[in-house]
Amino acid sequence: MEVPVQEDEGKKRVYGPKVGKGLTIDRTFPWAGTERAIIRSLESLLSAKINTITGTVQCKICKGRLKVQYDILEKFEKLKAFIVAEKPNMQDKKAPYAWQHPKRGSCYMCLRHNTMEPLIWPKKQGINWLFLLLGQTIGFCNEDQLRYLCKHNHVVRSGNMEELIYNTYFCLCKMLQPIELFDL
Repeated sequence: MEVPVQEDEGKKRVYGPKVGKGLTIDRTFPWAGTERAIIRSLESLLSAKINTITGTVQCKICKGRLKVQYDILEKFEKLKAFIVAEKPNMQDKKAPYAWQHPKRGSCYMCLRHNTMEPLIWPKKQGINWLFLLLGQTIGFCNEDQLRYLCKHNHVVRSGNMEELIYNTYFCLCKMLQPIELFDL
């Protein structure tokens, strides 16, 4: 197993998984890649006839869970339209308010409003990144989870939450469809 090494002012930094962890992992979802924090491209998903994805949301009050299904093309087109409209306001590489504070849904069990949010597994390699991206709910991730994605995709991870959320959205969008719009 070979990992990238970078010389930095006399210090030797190794980027990659920790000792004992491999470069590849078992796919947690059919739309995930075989490497940590990677999603498959839109072209790859469509050629494999994967048009929809699912994820789980959970009520913060009653803990009720619900499976949610997204049409990949429909949700990605909405996300692209949002980015096209908002990108002029993101010149400082900070996430817009809607990404930092995503809306919570209403619970179908306890009927309370603003209580449903995506269930994010504590084990980082099990995070459903595409579900979070298409639902525009990456803002529910904590700083450590966002840094994990940035680390495994060689994206700057030293900024504040606004910058981490911004970098995560654009990194995932670039994986899904590598076009100039999503350049960091």
